[in-house]
Amino acid sequence: MPDADPNLAHLHAIARAIRTPWQPHAALSVNQATLRVVTFEGHDRDFHVHDIDECYVVLDGEALIELEGAGSTHLAKGDAYVVRAGTSHRPLALPHASVLLIT
Repeated sequence: MPDADPNLAHLHAIARAIRTPWQPHAALSVNQATLRVVTFEGHDRDFHVHDIDECYVVLDGEALIELEGAGSTHLAKGDAYVVRAGTSHRPLALPHASVLLIT
């Protein structure tokens, strides 16, 4: 049986296989970025900050990205949103979302 192609990821299949929400699963790497698939259920932990940018791309469902003290942004299937490094935020699902997380 031939090896799997390391340049190909079936994102929806990865999302369907995820059993534990909020735990990203690595899909691919490109340049210095890592693409991960994560499922959101309900809300994430409290507001938090990262030292790198995060890009959320909704594959399925709907999500909300709350920015502490600055409101929120609704994301539907096919939408993408970048949370810049140092921004206090928390994602929420409405009520479920599959997301490609690019960091």
